[in-house]
Amino acid sequence: MNGLSGICFKISTVGIRICLFAGGITLVGYMAGILIGGDLAENLCIWIFDGYLPLVIQFTAVSVGIGLLGIYLRKHRFGGETSR
Repeated sequence: MNGLSGICFKISTVGIRICLFAGGITLVGYMAGILIGGDLAENLCIWIFDGYLPLVIQFTAVSVGIGLLGIYLRKHRFGGETSR
């Protein structure tokens, strides 16, 4: 991998893994809400939906954007070949 494109790929890979883990935490939060029940569960689910998920989605978008930048810097073609 080339210098800057390799760094972009590594940052993107770590970012996507963090986002996948954050999605799993979301599932755990909703399951906890089902088990807890009542007003506390409602507040938990509202916080997950309104406060937590938008941050996860934004972080995912930035990670994918960095990965696309790495692809652009490497001049990677869709056929699997690099341009000359």
